Amino acid sequence: MNSQRMTRSFTRADLAHSLDAMVDRVDATLSTLDGGFPLVADPETGAWTTTEDGNWCGGHWIGLLWLAAERTGADRFAEAARAYTDRMAAADDLLASMFAGMNYNYAGFRAFDLTGEDRFRTLGLRGADAMVSLYHERARQIPVGEYTIAGPAEQFEFAGTVGDRSPGSQIGAVDMVYTSVPILWRAHRETDEDRYREIATAHVDRHHDWYVREDGSTVQEAEFDPEARKRQEESAGFTEDENDPITAGNDDD
Repeated sequence: MNSQRMTRSFTRADLAHSLDAMVDRVDATLSTLDGGFPLVADPETGAWTTTEDGNWCGGHWIGLLWLAAERTGADRFAEAARAYTDRMAAADDLLASMFAGMNYNYAGFRAFDLTGEDRFRTLGLRGADAMVSLYHERARQIPVGEYTIAGPAEQFEFAGTVGDRSPGSQIGAVDMVYTSVPILWRAHRETDEDRYREIATAHVDRHHDWYVREDGSTVQEAEFDPEARKRQEESAGFTEDENDPITAGNDDD
C-alpha cells in the first residue's frame, strides 16, 4: 500500500461550502450578541465575552459581517457592520497600536470595496496613517505601539513599561507584517503617495533581518533601544517542528 498521504485540490465547491459555513456562524453569533463585539467564547457553553469597542480585533468581526452581507445580500449584516464600524472608529486609542492597521483595513478598505462609500476609504487611510505615525525611522520598523488588550494583563499589556518589559513603542513582532503592510500598500494604491510604499518595504526588509533565522525558524519579538540597535528578547519561535520552541539571545544589529 502506498504510505503517502492522499491529497486533493481545494475546489470551488469547497470554497463555497466554507464561506457558507462562515456565514452561518456569523449569523448565529450576531443573533446572540447584545450589541457588544465578540472577543472569546466559552468552549463549553458557547457564551461570548464581548467588548464595547472591539478592543484589538473588532475589525475582524466587521469584516466577517461584510462577508456575510456580500454572500447573502441580507441587509441586517450590512446594517450591523456599519453600526459596529461607528463604534470601533470612535475608539481613538486603537490608533496608537499596530492593531489599527488590520482593523481599519477590514472596516475601511474592505467596506469601501463593497459599498463604494468614500467614508470607508477615508477610514482605511486613517489606519494607514496610524502605521506611518508609528514607524520608527532609525529602526526601520513599525513597533507594537501602546495599547491594552482585553485579556491577562501580564501577557497582553503594551500600554507602558511592565516589569522588565519595555513599552510597546520599543518592541517589534514577527506578526506585524500582516497587521501593517497590507493597509500600507492599499493606501499607496489609493493615493499614489510614495511614503506608504517606502514604509511598507522598509518594514518587511527589517522583518527579514530581525525575525527570520537562516534555518527558517522565527523570533517572536525584538526590542530596540532609542539608538535602534536590535536586542532580541527571550521569546518563542518555531522550527518546522511546532513542538520545538527556540529562545532568542542575539544582540546583532
